[in-house]
Amino acid sequence: MPFDTEHSEFAYLCRKLKFKYVCSHIKTGQDFFKYEPKVWDIALSNPPFSKKLEVFKRLNQLKKPWAMLMNIMSLNYQIIGNYFVQQPCQLLLVDKRISFNGSPSSFNTSYVCGNKFLPRDLIFVHLKNNNAKKNFIPSRMLTHSKKKKIHNTKKWQKLSLPKWNNQQNKYVK
Repeated sequence: MPFDTEHSEFAYLCRKLKFKYVCSHIKTGQDFFKYEPKVWDIALSNPPFSKKLEVFKRLNQLKKPWAMLMNIMSLNYQIIGNYFVQQPCQLLLVDKRISFNGSPSSFNTSYVCGNKFLPRDLIFVHLKNNNAKKNFIPSRMLTHSKKKKIHNTKKWQKLSLPKWNNQQNKYVK
């Protein structure tokens, strides 16, 4: 997880699912553009918006499967579109605009993937809710940085994630 600390949602989820993972973050001395863990299989993260093209190029240079949480509107940028003409990507698109602060965002945030991260190039996923209003759960990374626990732990423990079913060729609960 190239842009994450131990307090990121990706790290929490990996621990919950008992996955092995490596966090690396510039704040802990691992610059994504210079650092590569000795052993890793996939890259999964939420990269800095201002460096998206550089991030995509570096990920493809590393030649491992990757998925980056991104504002999907960034695919409209000519420089990004031109890049993906030469380096095809995959998309895991959610059907709702996710909330980061309790109100739905003005854009769709989904996963741009590469190097055969997904079983097929385009997958649409239905979300039960968009993390807004009464369903809002703030990021534990933010709550950790504020040194107070303001999220609802019971809601996090009840989360059930869809799993890929090869026979049905879709994600299922």
